[in-house]
Order: sequence, then C-alpha cells, then structure tokens
Amino acid sequence: MKRTLIAVLIVASLTSAATDVTPRRARRFKPAPHQVVHWENWDLSDPEAPRKVAEGDTAADKHGLVTVKQFTIGKAGWGNRLVLKKR
Repeated sequence: MKRTLIAVLIVASLTSAATDVTPRRARRFKPAPHQVVHWENWDLSDPEAPRKVAEGDTAADKHGLVTVKQFTIGKAGWGNRLVLKKR
C-alpha cells in the first residue's frame, strides 16, 4: 500500500505558541472527506536530534481538509514539523 504524507515546517515568532494548523493546496496529500489522518509534532530545536513532542489522530472535514488543533510551535532552531499520514 502506498502511504501518502505531508510535512510542514513552522517557526514561531515568539518563544513558543499554539495554533490551529490547516495545510492547504497540498498537491499529493488529498484525504477523502472524513478520512482519519494521523499527525505528529516534531521539535526541531536541535535539527540533528529531532524529537516527537506530540501525536494524535484527527479526521478530514467534508472538503478533505485536515486541521490540527492547538499545534505547539517553538522558536528555537528550525521550529516544529507537522507530519500528516493518511490511515
């Protein structure tokens, strides 16, 4: 089975922040409406030793858009990476 995923790099302008993230215009990542998607939050404050700080599952909306609520973002290093994987 071919797995489709998307990774988005996000950096905070403050020391840290939490926000809802909805990737748009993803060319190859198109979940079906209401499809379950697994998400991961990777801290890249040390790019040579990234660490997973959170993960969970969410469902795409009726348009196939996925929103991760209260995604934590740091300012240090390269910020955080959001990884989405279709289930």
